[in-house]
Amino acid sequence: MNKLIEKLRLYRIRTVISIFPSYWKSSKNISAHLDKVGFGNVSRIGLYFDMLACLFRYGASDENYLSFEFYGKGHEYRNSFITWRRNMRIMRETPSSIIGLFLDKVRFNKRFSKYIRRGWLDCMEADAGEIRDFISSYPSVIIKPVDSACGVGIRKIYKEQYGCLDIAGLVGRKFIIEETIENRDDIARFNPSSLNTLRIVTVTDSKGNVHILTVVLRMGVGNSITDNAHTGGIACCIDSVTGRLQEYGRTFKDDKFYIHPTTGLKFADCCIPDIKECMAFVESMASEEPSARLVGWDVALTKNGMEVLEANIPPGEDLTELDLKGKWHILCGLVYKK
Repeated sequence: MNKLIEKLRLYRIRTVISIFPSYWKSSKNISAHLDKVGFGNVSRIGLYFDMLACLFRYGASDENYLSFEFYGKGHEYRNSFITWRRNMRIMRETPSSIIGLFLDKVRFNKRFSKYIRRGWLDCMEADAGEIRDFISSYPSVIIKPVDSACGVGIRKIYKEQYGCLDIAGLVGRKFIIEETIENRDDIARFNPSSLNTLRIVTVTDSKGNVHILTVVLRMGVGNSITDNAHTGGIACCIDSVTGRLQEYGRTFKDDKFYIHPTTGLKFADCCIPDIKECMAFVESMASEEPSARLVGWDVALTKNGMEVLEANIPPGEDLTELDLKGKWHILCGLVYKK
């Protein structure tokens, strides 16, 4: 676990060193985006220094600056957001043992097994025969790196491709193989090729009470098998009481869609009917690890019921603040109030 903490520290050092050239590069793209959405010809130099000011004062990354629409906004607005640095601050206050549990897909699946319905196999503990027997039980499987994030490295393998799969290359490796699960019809209709999921962010207060901070529906686009907004998907906020979707979805290039570009569904007309059951499901999981104060749970609504896919510490601030309502003061009140 000390190695994990050291990696995180090294990551932060490298991040700080790379900030200045990275922000300068990003300022070009953000300037072009502002021109596209009607701000006119924005000074790149002025934008660059404003981005840096937001970093040092509020902890906003260049992605935060764009996603949270900081350009032209005042202190009160900017200071209300859970930025990259503030998100990392909460994570650093989380016990390292908990961070390790949530980062490792195998350990996570074992810990929260009663919330998982799909079949899965740890390649580190399986031999070639066990892997072959497992995959032969399903028409398709998903292969994931144990420590991946944002949908990176995920492969979907169909039964007709099993003969070409390098099973020996998976034995003893840090991969997890899972049964492919399917959305129920009302969720699949958003984008049939991908597993569309809910990201539900919970906060556990100092008394152990679980609060829902954000609910988001993540959808794939086109033929993508992943719904992750970092890899081309769309995310749309959901009212945690009514289940109704917000009128538009967003990508992390800050494009907005009022209808799904693949299926033509109008987001404002859509609703998750059993939203209360979804909230209760996640609150139950969060209550089992109260020292995990801020968590983003990825939940699938399938033909066989509800199940957790993984959980994220920290949850991405971009999804947490997708509705642009600024939740930093709410979060502080829940985490730090005695």
